[in-house]
Amino acid sequence: MNAGLHTDFISSSCDAITAGPIDEGGASIPILNWFINDRDVEVIREMACDLLTGAISEFFGADFTQPITSDYMVGATKLGDLNAYSHPNIQKVAFYGVEEDPVFFRVANFFLEGDPNTADVFQADDDEELFDDVDHNRQQYYNKYVAWAVEADNRCGVIPQPGCSTAESLRDKWYEGYEWWESEGNDAFKIFVGATEIPSGFECECTEYQNGVPVRTYTVPTQPNGECNSFPDPNTFCEKVGFTRPPVEHPSDGVVLEASAKAFPGVPFNRKVLMEDSNHQQMRNDSNTEMGFNDLFEGNLGGYFFTPKK
Repeated sequence: MNAGLHTDFISSSCDAITAGPIDEGGASIPILNWFINDRDVEVIREMACDLLTGAISEFFGADFTQPITSDYMVGATKLGDLNAYSHPNIQKVAFYGVEEDPVFFRVANFFLEGDPNTADVFQADDDEELFDDVDHNRQQYYNKYVAWAVEADNRCGVIPQPGCSTAESLRDKWYEGYEWWESEGNDAFKIFVGATEIPSGFECECTEYQNGVPVRTYTVPTQPNGECNSFPDPNTFCEKVGFTRPPVEHPSDGVVLEASAKAFPGVPFNRKVLMEDSNHQQMRNDSNTEMGFNDLFEGNLGGYFFTPKK
């Protein structure tokens, strides 16, 4: 997890969600009969920022500063000691979840709609309770964007009318918020937790010349010192350039990557148990957990764990 990114994620998300409502509140243009009233806007704003700066911030921010957290952070000495310890009599099983998109709203569901431990035993399966609110907000932001787009078209013709720049600004800000609800909030969250990786760095872009005319351009890795050999031969010139590759997706439970969760040293392949569609919160008390425990104590994951029913 990229714990240091939580502030950036929360700040950028709140900016995207609140820019339209806040700026519209200060705008002086009378516009169409709005699709939502001021109270609706306030509810949307409160929901979004309570989610981002409240529960999510507390979990992904403060929890990472607790003293116990230092014991299981990547590279922690105690975690390393535990992973390095091996004994043939210690039997191990690794359960790991892989959640489906939109993973952000599925995980957030258990912050806003209730602790999974308050559900009936092994019944915390519903992670879609937020979806109606998300769909409602997405549609309302899109309606606002369309209304301001029409207003901008009317005011920003060949001869711009007063209020043109305000209408264009509000059009763009409502659309930014719409995109957040549509996909960008979830995308940003996945970058934050490490479930989406955007490879970037530097490489050498080289151009080969013949008689002073460029005939071929190609890229090669930088040298061990991170720099480029500017003239690898008399007919070639290389320069250092930045690059960004297409995003790489990594399955996760919304907090922990699959690769990390199943990498418990000493666990044989047949004891790495996938909890499909279980996120980091709900696996505390969902039906996948029940099935996992049943498999474990019925001896399906090794006779060592068999426990007679009482």
